[in-house]
Amino acid sequence: MTPLDNPHELLYWVDANDTVLGSITREEAHTHKQKIHRAISIILTNDNYQVLVQKRSATKDKYPGYWTVSCSGHVEYGSEYETTAAKELKEEIGIASPVQMVTKFIVQLPTETEIIAVFTGHAPDSTTFLVDPTEVDQVKWIKITDLSSFTRHHKFTLSALHAFRAVGYLKE
Repeated sequence: MTPLDNPHELLYWVDANDTVLGSITREEAHTHKQKIHRAISIILTNDNYQVLVQKRSATKDKYPGYWTVSCSGHVEYGSEYETTAAKELKEEIGIASPVQMVTKFIVQLPTETEIIAVFTGHAPDSTTFLVDPTEVDQVKWIKITDLSSFTRHHKFTLSALHAFRAVGYLKE
């Protein structure tokens, strides 16, 4: 299946301190590990001590079919972390929900390096998600106490595992 992600999308090119150096394309960001770019991860929970995870669509250019956080994305050049978080929630899972940035860190992945801003938020367990099938295959509520086991038995993106550790949901 051909990825639908735009390889020419412009992203921020930043240094390890998140200082803007310029812009790079999505394709450059994913193939030049030394060029750091910005990304966001959103972790939603509900009143039943569950975390929402999503399975990425088979049409994604990176990690198709892998499980990940509730919502994620790259910060487009000219945008901000917060506006990207709101945009990705609406685009990927069809909701508007307040989120708050809780941490930001750099992570080196096999073919890229990102500064990931992690946001957390709350969604009632009765929320109806309107997933974009080009982005998301499915969403699922997982008890936070079962998340460690779920991540061991399913393919997860490395950035999701880092984000879950950053908020204390994974210990290993």
